[in-house]
Amino acid sequence: MKPSSPKKIARAFFVVLLFPFIAFGQKLNKPITDKFTNDSLRFTSFESIAFDNPSGAGGVNLFCSFIKGNNGIVCLNLQVVAYQSDFTAFFNAGGNSVMIKLADNSILTLTDIRGVLAVPPEIQNNGFTNGLYSAHFLYALSSQDISRIKASWATDFRVTSNKQIMDFALKPKGGDMFAALLALIVDAK
Repeated sequence: MKPSSPKKIARAFFVVLLFPFIAFGQKLNKPITDKFTNDSLRFTSFESIAFDNPSGAGGVNLFCSFIKGNNGIVCLNLQVVAYQSDFTAFFNAGGNSVMIKLADNSILTLTDIRGVLAVPPEIQNNGFTNGLYSAHFLYALSSQDISRIKASWATDFRVTSNKQIMDFALKPKGGDMFAALLALIVDAK
């Protein structure tokens, strides 16, 4: 048996130990258990899946996380973080939608199940940098929705609020992240 070269050992070390942490930063967080009902929620980490910079000054980030309850219902939680120079305050009323364009050119439309007001951080006093607006959008996914997303890659998102439509094109890394987060939550026990 031939001894391995230091180069091969270093490469194996990188692939086995370091690559998973670099390429796949998403994770399944510790479940939260309700102290009254004993129901537990599983959720993934929030990850940035898209970025757009319409004015060249600030930009808009689209973050994504998935949530799963004891009942098996999976929800997509999107967060839009926008700089004041790109957007005015926007309200996410329950009933707004997100359209997810898939690689097969079909479109999946989901309706928000709750509403949240996006206001500047100086009003929220939540520690964000001044000039940012942020809102969460929550969508329940049916088993058919999950099957469609898993069968054909997500390529674009259109998030609607009361004042504007925000389009996000997913780069391959964002599409990979979205798929990986969905797989994590679907497989969570």
